[in-house]
Amino acid sequence: MKTVKTLYETDFNLWLEETARLLKENKLDELDLENLIEEIEAT
Repeated sequence: MKTVKTLYETDFNLWLEETARLLKENKLDELDLENLIEEIEAT
């Protein structure tokens, strides 16, 4: 399976779904924090 960071670069919608799933499951250590922060700051 692709890493979450790789998903950001190749399939943004799937990256969003995986990020939401990881947050819901409290798997914070698996998050792509760099890109997540960038997206939050861009809004």
